[in-house]
Amino acid sequence: MTRIRFAPSPTGNLHIGTLRTALFAWLYAKVTGGTFILRVEDTDRERSETHYETSILEGLNWMGLSINEGPITGGDYGPYRQSERMEQGVYQTVAQQLLDAGQAYYCFDTSAELEAERQAAIAAKKPYVYSRKALQLTPDDIQKKLEANLPHTIRFKMPDTGTLTYTDLIRGDVSFELNLIGDFVIIKSDQSPSYNFAVVVDDIGMKVSHIIRGEDHISNMPRQLCLYDALAQK
Repeated sequence: MTRIRFAPSPTGNLHIGTLRTALFAWLYAKVTGGTFILRVEDTDRERSETHYETSILEGLNWMGLSINEGPITGGDYGPYRQSERMEQGVYQTVAQQLLDAGQAYYCFDTSAELEAERQAAIAAKKPYVYSRKALQLTPDDIQKKLEANLPHTIRFKMPDTGTLTYTDLIRGDVSFELNLIGDFVIIKSDQSPSYNFAVVVDDIGMKVSHIIRGEDHISNMPRQLCLYDALAQK
């Protein structure tokens, strides 16, 4: 069964580009007899605002784009909210699974240290890829840093060789060189999930069948597909 999600972030008022994506998602769900899901991606604690979510809901209602799955509020289907799933520990649980499998690791590098790496790459005229310095830490080192409550993130360990190719129904085959992507953060220093991580965890959990998104998300696909592969093994 076709399951399509529209997943806006409540960090600004609903605009025409976002509404266009919602319309295509809703139409595809309708024409295939599928399910249209609204998921509010509000893990950005600093920028997410309730009135922006209200703007999104009002815009969908104005367009007649009905939601047919989600938590029921007042007799109507409401949106899933990533902030609520975060409070339930959904993302931390999955991150721990990746840690246990050796597919993710703790990173205690400071902002200054990471910026120094970026500047060195710029000076060498090379694409910046994280050095994996954190992988040099022993289990004892990590435990001591965690017990000391040092700020940290969790990074996903990307494949670092080969080419990843996927088929986009509009653009056809799209390829990325994996050695240019690097290990990326899945749990931020405030312990909230990163965009790419939360999206994949939720799409798997909600059994989303098709991803309808703007071209600005093409560059996110290799990270998300590698996460899909890793989590498919769990």
